[in-house]
Amino acid sequence: MHPTIKRVEQMHPGAVEKIAGIASINYRLSPYPNHATQPSKPDDPERNVQHPHHIQDVHRAIEFLNKEHGVTRWVGVGHSCGATLVLQCVAGIGLNQPCSTQPEALILLEGIYSIPLFLQNHQPPTCPENISRIYNDIIRGAFGDASTYDAVSPVSGSYKESAWPGARLVVLGHSVEDELVEVAQRDVMLAKLKYEGWTDEDESTRTRVVEIKDLKYGHDEIWQDGVQIAEMIKDVIEKLYGS
Repeated sequence: MHPTIKRVEQMHPGAVEKIAGIASINYRLSPYPNHATQPSKPDDPERNVQHPHHIQDVHRAIEFLNKEHGVTRWVGVGHSCGATLVLQCVAGIGLNQPCSTQPEALILLEGIYSIPLFLQNHQPPTCPENISRIYNDIIRGAFGDASTYDAVSPVSGSYKESAWPGARLVVLGHSVEDELVEVAQRDVMLAKLKYEGWTDEDESTRTRVVEIKDLKYGHDEIWQDGVQIAEMIKDVIEKLYGS
């Protein structure tokens, strides 16, 4: 988050003037006792939860910002699992009630939108067996039994006007150099949004627009660098609130 904030401040002061504040939302993690360098411990409350606790943490944070700081208009930016979570929040996946305030736009980067497809694309022989096992361990730790994977995937949610009123723009960013998440994830989410009436025609008079952004660099390098994310934030701010 810090590299992106720094880049926005340095490169896009005009956008900064239109941003009232930036909040970085944290959430508890799932168990991963087989991690090569930082294995989770059974008594660590921050690394032993399963869905829907992650999204409930995000929901509570958004409700806090609304109640304590009056945040009613916001743009969500999510990378990797963060992109998954913000879409789950919008669609109400794993929540007893929707967020009291929904984003006007989302910037989604290298996200996981279909868990079954994600695992399918990381099975042998396409993926080495040891790497495939890691993917399966991570997903099982986060979501449990495979029977849940379809229902918890963002592509299973609804993003129609009735489900997400006030939505104006979704930006789907992905890099072909991403070594962890395949571009098929972006493509399946794009197809879902277009099926539900979103348009990929960039017209100033249109709402519910979905844009594709082709990025550069590897999975983590995108947020570590921050330049491309800052550029997307600037573009979205200008489209929503003027230059």
